[in-house]
Amino acid sequence: MLRAAVTLLGLLFACEVLAQVSGSLSLVSDYRFRGESLSDEQPAAQLSVAYDHPRGWYAGAFGSTIQLANQSSRNLQVLAYAGYARRAASGLSWEMGADYSAFSGAGAYDYAEVYSGIASDNVSARIYYAPDYFGQSSGTSYAELNGTRRFQNRLRWLGHVGILRRGSPRTATDGSSRYRFDVQTGMGIDLDRTSIQLTWVGTRDRKTIYSAEENQNRSAFVLSVSWAF
Repeated sequence: MLRAAVTLLGLLFACEVLAQVSGSLSLVSDYRFRGESLSDEQPAAQLSVAYDHPRGWYAGAFGSTIQLANQSSRNLQVLAYAGYARRAASGLSWEMGADYSAFSGAGAYDYAEVYSGIASDNVSARIYYAPDYFGQSSGTSYAELNGTRRFQNRLRWLGHVGILRRGSPRTATDGSSRYRFDVQTGMGIDLDRTSIQLTWVGTRDRKTIYSAEENQNRSAFVLSVSWAF
């Protein structure tokens, strides 16, 4: 599955120059995915590449180092996505797409999602659905609301709230809740091609479904530094 993601990256770079290709390289103090640490509360390196076509089609890939439970060494998560977005005359934009996440050393957690969303200049919302989320063998949906506000040319506030719903009560027999909530808030500063963010990330449920360590903190401050190219 990782080979498919690498192939997608090659296709991105082979696209015509009329499209826009961008990317970023990041270092984070803790890789928090929907509220939970996938890096065992340790730093992680991340790379992202995005391709946007003038007609609204887009695609991209994201990769991060991870450290899941019962793994003695670091591994990789690679997420590839593609979709279509269009802006209405009102200024709102809508999108539909799909993504696929693959985990080296933990292929049982590979999963695919479809999603749709709407966005304005400062607020966006998405709904995801995965038929087999992190090996749960049950349909799982996730909804998120994201916001940002600039206070000056470089300084901005970031906010996020998300809720995950597992499709069947049978998948929650391990003691974890069928519903999971996560929140994130913080500040960011943009310095030319460099972006620095400090955010607080938290989740309500201590029981995990992400093959992460059970004794991890439910909340953490996360520092990230990104360089765009």
